[in-house]
Amino acid sequence: MEDIIRILHESNIPSVKVHLADLHLLMYADDIVILASNPIDLQNKINLVANYFCMNDLRVNLEKTKVVIFSNKNRGKRLEPKLFWGENEIEIVDKYKYLGVTFYSRINYNNITADFMTRGKVAETEVFSLFNKTKIRTFDSRLKLFDALVKSTLMYCSSIWGINNVKRFVTFQNEFLRKLFNLPRKTPVWFLRMETNCISIETTYIKNVLKFWSKIIMLPEDNLVKLCYKALKLRTNKKTMKHNWYRSLKNLLEQYDCEYVLENEPNVSNVQDVLKKLKEINTCISKIIEISKSRDICKMQQSTSMPFYQNIKTHYNKELYLNFNLSWSNIKIVLQLRANMSQIYNNHDNKVIKLLDLQNFYDDLTDSNCQCCNLSESENFYHLLFVCPRYKLLRQKYLPVSITMSQNNYLSYFNELTEERTRNINLFIKYALFSRDTVLNPII
Repeated sequence: MEDIIRILHESNIPSVKVHLADLHLLMYADDIVILASNPIDLQNKINLVANYFCMNDLRVNLEKTKVVIFSNKNRGKRLEPKLFWGENEIEIVDKYKYLGVTFYSRINYNNITADFMTRGKVAETEVFSLFNKTKIRTFDSRLKLFDALVKSTLMYCSSIWGINNVKRFVTFQNEFLRKLFNLPRKTPVWFLRMETNCISIETTYIKNVLKFWSKIIMLPEDNLVKLCYKALKLRTNKKTMKHNWYRSLKNLLEQYDCEYVLENEPNVSNVQDVLKKLKEINTCISKIIEISKSRDICKMQQSTSMPFYQNIKTHYNKELYLNFNLSWSNIKIVLQLRANMSQIYNNHDNKVIKLLDLQNFYDDLTDSNCQCCNLSESENFYHLLFVCPRYKLLRQKYLPVSITMSQNNYLSYFNELTEERTRNINLFIKYALFSRDTVLNPII
């Protein structure tokens, strides 16, 4: 097929200019993309390629052959040209999937992002179905499946198209973690990351895009990808160019004071120069991860919705109970207790049990006092676990304590959990909620 490139270059049909490169077509495996700046040039190139196919007894799949007219504006109702492969008219479409990525006629990365978000949601649904069928217990196993099946789908080629939509990746990850532990949407994301030591997908994305950038700058000077990169870099300050990958990368790194890594590109023929730049990139990635963790810690310390958490969280490591050999419903309940959201997901009948102080917050009830006793105290986790006399016998059996638990220190009971204590906490919750239900919903 290399001779078709020669034929096009010798045809005197104008090429598409990309920096110093003259492009007529792109080829990958059995896919060919013919490029032109106007319909006349495109038809002339199609004719040359069609003649070449005929002479070499090659066939084209006309059902998959389409034309996309790229523009920064909507196509609207403008008169479109008619283009033919021989006597067969080629359909003009608004979008086309090429190498796994859908390209839209209106140049807008938001459309591509939305497409991959949809794919990611489909993959996520399949993963949760897998969780339920296989009874996978540990958090690490679930996270590995998320990375392998969901994140890989969501972030396919995202180093190119996702540069301006990193926050949407973060939102996707946050929603996954909340869904995984059956937590309400108001649950702070910094809590989820600190409890699970799950690195923000934003830092993962920056790591991937920097590695992609390092590969680009190591390419030969006449490589097409390198020429495209140089063209973008030269137009960094061109305001009329709405989408500039290099400018977006620089803006992203500026959020972590790491834009300096883009300066002083190495001489690829100098091994020491290359190694120095790679070391600088790795240092930059480590810095971004530490800044991200520091920001989470700062939010924890300043939190008004979860002020207690800093008293039980003394590190940024994953909590051991997340990988105990217990059912996933047991692990979820412990995390829900540590979040102190005053609601528990009941795994048996798939409903959320909201304690009355939270029910009061959501439904504007005037009374949030516990209805299982006469102490006239608000029904929250502290009251349920360590105060309400209705659960005294259960408490003695499953929650033995050597010190008096108060509203200020009771969450320390969920610090440094052992597998046995975690199992007993779940047994207490199970039987206490059953007892509570007989009071609030008596059988008549």
